[in-house]
Amino acid sequence: FATDRALELVAGGMPFREAYRHVRDHLDELDQRRELERLRRLGVRTPSVPPEFGLIGHIAAGAAIHRLRFGQRSGSRFETLGLLVACVGLSLLPDLDAAVGIFAGNLGRYHNNFAGSPAFGTLVALAAGAVMWMFRRQLAWPTTRLVFVCYQVHVLMDFLTISRGTMLLWPF
Repeated sequence: FATDRALELVAGGMPFREAYRHVRDHLDELDQRRELERLRRLGVRTPSVPPEFGLIGHIAAGAAIHRLRFGQRSGSRFETLGLLVACVGLSLLPDLDAAVGIFAGNLGRYHNNFAGSPAFGTLVALAAGAVMWMFRRQLAWPTTRLVFVCYQVHVLMDFLTISRGTMLLWPF
């Protein structure tokens, strides 16, 4: 809905970057029910999905990435479990901004903003790779790739979900 609102502002003559920032600063003003009703009138199917289904979906995506990347076993049981937990944790990483929003008392202002963008996910992956480079250089590149894939799958899933919207083009 944030993207729809930004495009409405652009159609009204506001420059894109300014419209994008306006929507970011006024996310709490978006009326999700009104937007869902507008989409239904246009004939768009809008399933009612409880928020916990998104959480379950992201956990399942992390488990699937683990399975695809490492197969059924990836060393000892402890190592396999550790990598599974890492993949699931990394697939939930973009939602850490929700914790800030909950503590600040304004979820809409913080959640699905910069942390839900491919650019930020790339920065996180590069930072994780750099940290790994300092300790075990041979694992730096595999770590960077794993963090990148887990993070970007989450962002893609959020983008494809009918919800509040994500800031895919952040920082532009």
